[in-house]
Amino acid sequence: MKKKLILIFIPFILSVLVTSNLYSEVHKTFYVKPSSSGGKDSKSGLSWSQATTISSAKNKVKNLGNNWKGDVHVILDEGYYYYGAELKFTPEDSGQNGYKVIYRNKPNKIPVLSGGKKITGNWKSYNGWHRIANKASFRELATGKNEANKRAILARSEPALSDAVRMSKGVYRNFIRVSKSSIISKAIEGISYGHPVEMYLYTKWTTQLMRVKKIISPSSGSFAYVKMVSEDESKMLDMSGFFTNQMSYYFQNSITFLDEPGEFWKGSDYLHYKMRSGENASNLQAAYPKVETLVKIDGTNSNHVRNIEFRGIVFADSGWNHGGVVMGRQAGTYDGRVTRDKQPSLVYLEYADNIDFNFCKFTRVAATAIEFYIGCQQCDVVGNYFHKTGGNGVVLHSSAFNLDRQYIDGYNDRILNVRIAQNYFQDCAKIYEGSVPIVGVQGVGCIIANNEVEHCPYSGISWGWGWRSSLFHPLTCHSNIIQHNYIRYAMEKLTDGAGIYTLGHQGFDWVPDNIDDPSIDALQIFENRIRNINKNSGISNVDSPVSAVYFDQGTENVIYENNDQQDNKLTPGRETFYHSDGSMEPDEAYYDWGIFTADPDTNETRILRRSAGIQSPYRDAKRWNGIPAISSMNVTLNRWISASHIDGSHVYNYRPIRATDNDIMTYWSSGKNLGGVAPWYLIELKRPTKIRKIEIVPREIVTPASTLRNFEILVSQNGKNWVLFGSQGNKPSIKYEKNDKRGGDREVRTWSKSWSKATKYSYVKFQKTVVEEINFTEFRVFN
Repeated sequence: MKKKLILIFIPFILSVLVTSNLYSEVHKTFYVKPSSSGGKDSKSGLSWSQATTISSAKNKVKNLGNNWKGDVHVILDEGYYYYGAELKFTPEDSGQNGYKVIYRNKPNKIPVLSGGKKITGNWKSYNGWHRIANKASFRELATGKNEANKRAILARSEPALSDAVRMSKGVYRNFIRVSKSSIISKAIEGISYGHPVEMYLYTKWTTQLMRVKKIISPSSGSFAYVKMVSEDESKMLDMSGFFTNQMSYYFQNSITFLDEPGEFWKGSDYLHYKMRSGENASNLQAAYPKVETLVKIDGTNSNHVRNIEFRGIVFADSGWNHGGVVMGRQAGTYDGRVTRDKQPSLVYLEYADNIDFNFCKFTRVAATAIEFYIGCQQCDVVGNYFHKTGGNGVVLHSSAFNLDRQYIDGYNDRILNVRIAQNYFQDCAKIYEGSVPIVGVQGVGCIIANNEVEHCPYSGISWGWGWRSSLFHPLTCHSNIIQHNYIRYAMEKLTDGAGIYTLGHQGFDWVPDNIDDPSIDALQIFENRIRNINKNSGISNVDSPVSAVYFDQGTENVIYENNDQQDNKLTPGRETFYHSDGSMEPDEAYYDWGIFTADPDTNETRILRRSAGIQSPYRDAKRWNGIPAISSMNVTLNRWISASHIDGSHVYNYRPIRATDNDIMTYWSSGKNLGGVAPWYLIELKRPTKIRKIEIVPREIVTPASTLRNFEILVSQNGKNWVLFGSQGNKPSIKYEKNDKRGGDREVRTWSKSWSKATKYSYVKFQKTVVEEINFTEFRVFN
């Protein structure tokens, strides 16, 4: 197969901070403190001495009317905001007149928005642990020395590996047979106390959490037999193919398993807890979650919530009192033929546009952290830290998911242009291990780039769930990009997954017929690093594949190009990529499934290693601390980029994204073979943006004079009607300034122009005014 022409439309994610102040147009500022620090509903919120509450500030924003002259800032001081109720944002809470409501931290301070309720009272020493009176019902708990800031674990046994078998006949038909052990003895004891003991089974390629009715342990023989409650047994029978021989398992949710520091168990009257080192009855703080969803962005099909940003805030402490019924889940979203049983999310969005989460932290989450469910467009999840979530990190569902609504209601229902970039996902899916840090059930024009995923039990990124079913609307999953992510230590427990996993249609255009078309709508998986993925032979109980990338059932229309895959210990024959039809040669994947694959050469790998993973200034996402004041940013670097030409002699090295990677060693070049067409370069910002400054950085020394002359820069609100931002005539844009260190003058070739117009634009275009070559190393637009 000949190598194709590299696609032109490629996004890249990065931001560069400069010192100028962002959002200088401020319509109003409200100040918020925790109630424990003096924040009160009755206060005006117009100064720190008059700090109000979050709910009161939200109502004050709602009452401002719609004639805004700038953004509205709601600034949260440090401390814990034990909200304990659902914080709902409706269309009336939207930013107005094109401006945003920005809920943000006080610079360098850490506000924690918690869905929990702080537990008060005295801890009593009891039977080797501590306990405190509490009658609330919950399955999640946060504890810690002087502050409830660590996830506690529901009391559980050690895992028993490859031991459980589902009985299909005989006296114990539909029981789970297990070896007699101390684990079984403790489970039987817990059941005798009336505890709601649960069995967590590793079944085939996923997990099942089931409620135990009874355990029979005959006096003779080496086996005991576990019977589930009737509802769970019925589901087990319907999904009998998932329950194989030699399953691994553990028991949980009984005081008899409370033996490790950091574990808890909740009885009807008392909370029991095994303290960690440094904790004691006088300094231990604990909080339990009162809500499943802490923040709900709740628009309608005809009236979306718009223009809200959350910045520098910790979101924490959600719960899920599901009663133990979690069956057959894959990717944390799909549960086979039985029941929806969808994970709840700490932050839930429905019919929402331009809702952004920047530099936030999500921790102590019962299940999913952020869920874009339906009708969400132009939303950003950028520079955040997802830490030890119980389930998924970020999920894009859409209405076509899992037959919930068989067909979307037109354009307005799609998940469109969501960007998940520069985030750190660490130890996600701690409770529901079939979950995934980043899941795109559906999505159109979405960019998943420069994220780091580290340590997860199943796949690192999972995309597309349309299968080949006619029930799934074909408009819901195409034109997406997974690029420059760094995934390591995925697939630590389960099988049938990969660093990057796909399933179902990924576009309309058949790749072999359209490979050279720059507008092709295939899924592009480009320049990712996939490392340290090792098949777990201890827990895995079936020979399902574990691969660097896995194109599962119905996957078609994918361009998998120049990804770095090393240091992986995978299923033999599946080291690179695997298809549901089995291992196949690249030509077979290409012509049968429209999957184009290309490995990086030495030079391409060098570029990849500089670009994959979180980049400056987002690296603090890995160390999450108090976020500094807002500064102006280069907004071109996380958008869709296109160009009229690419130098045909070095297509890979000179593609358009090379001018938006903050790397002056790479650049875009049009080449000399222009075919009589003046070159152009286009940035799609996808949302109205105040533009304050544009810079073009040419290559040093070797840049020809033609690069520095005869061009204009245009801006547009709709991509059709253009306004001149600036231009350069036939004289090259070369300036000279004094070099204080070396003496003499220094040649400055960077083109730069600032302006102060209030109009916001969504497109920026560079174009030559004559037919001559052009190249530059960086194109920057600052807001």
